[in-house]
Amino acid sequence: MQKESIDVNIRNKGENSLRGSLHLDSNTTGLSLAIITDDKPKVMKGLGVENTLNNYTINSLFNNEKFEEIGFNSLLYFKEIRNYSIKARKDIETQKVDAIHEVFVLKSRLSENIDAKGLDNNYSFKKSSSHQNDYWKHIDNILFQPLPKSVEKFIEENLTEIKE
Repeated sequence: MQKESIDVNIRNKGENSLRGSLHLDSNTTGLSLAIITDDKPKVMKGLGVENTLNNYTINSLFNNEKFEEIGFNSLLYFKEIRNYSIKARKDIETQKVDAIHEVFVLKSRLSENIDAKGLDNNYSFKKSSSHQNDYWKHIDNILFQPLPKSVEKFIEENLTEIKE
């Protein structure tokens, strides 16, 4: 017998506007949440630059059977989407930036002691990978999908890797 799916809306406490949802089916929970939305962007100004965060949305999938069991130990997938508008004081035009970060959890371990000095606090990769092969070609995770050939071709023809 298959378990019935459950959907729960997440609303903003102050104004009761819809901010996201939880979806529970037979053994997974999906979370979608709009942190910053187009109707209420976050404007940040400093050092002659105006940065407007127009949209910040997260989506995640957890391997669990109850909403109460959502946590890092059951995380399978996480995706964040950010849309920015950046303008320097001297510029006439605004530069638009769309950033998408996806994380596929292949395996995990919990640690009691973490040396925070060794952790990077930004999104850049400062160290090369320790993988000896093309690990992404052998991932046994249905959520992980390779790039479409058209996107691969566009990247190959139009982008270059910058090496320091």
